[in-house]
Amino acid sequence: MNGALRVLLFGLFLVAPAAAADPNAHVQMGTTVICDTQRQMERFVAVFDGDFTVAMNKVNTEEKNPTACIGATMAYVQGHELSKAKSTRGTYHIVRVLVLGITTAQGFQPIQPAAFFSIVKSEEVET
Repeated sequence: MNGALRVLLFGLFLVAPAAAADPNAHVQMGTTVICDTQRQMERFVAVFDGDFTVAMNKVNTEEKNPTACIGATMAYVQGHELSKAKSTRGTYHIVRVLVLGITTAQGFQPIQPAAFFSIVKSEEVET
């Protein structure tokens, strides 16, 4: 069995409990920002001016935790909206995500599923 198929099957196996709770849940793959807490993610949005690294570094410095917020390419299941936050770049939905795997220098690595907080840009037209 090739590696990509093995990763997909592994991801589906891990998502089964999450999907049982939400029948519309599905595994997504993408590069995004995640934070340990909802408050940190809301703070990230508040200071975000278009540069993800600067905003992550600001939150991490305030938290005295270099990994409070990180950006990575990962496989995850997105949960429901918990809140909204605004920045100069628009409105963002704060969502809980279940991270299933992460891309490293050695390629995609499945991980023990872990819950974090992320953002989804709102499609609403600002007035």
